[in-house]
Amino acid sequence: MFTGASVPEAQLFGTGGRVHHFKGPSWQSERDGSLVTAKKTAESPRAGTIPELLLTVDTHAGVGALGGVAYISRLLTSGGVAPSGACVDGTTTAVPYGAVYVFWAAGR
Repeated sequence: MFTGASVPEAQLFGTGGRVHHFKGPSWQSERDGSLVTAKKTAESPRAGTIPELLLTVDTHAGVGALGGVAYISRLLTSGGVAPSGACVDGTTTAVPYGAVYVFWAAGR
């Protein structure tokens, strides 16, 4: 049975261009290099899929597309559940998932 931590690896596409989502969790704009990391603030479990999340941004690098982001929501999730069955030590398995990510800027 799978017992380790998961590590995201995704390419997000939207009106702000392409964003690479990776370990941290981190998000980096491929357009301008701006980067944020975030920590989970709230979680909403969903049967048969990874949970929806609200994350609070804790670090910023750069002033581009992600420069003003304060919160990130992961919504409408599908897939991403750890595989069932036995695992082999030292191996990793990619598990596809889908989600809508919303980037919220701080109020001014």
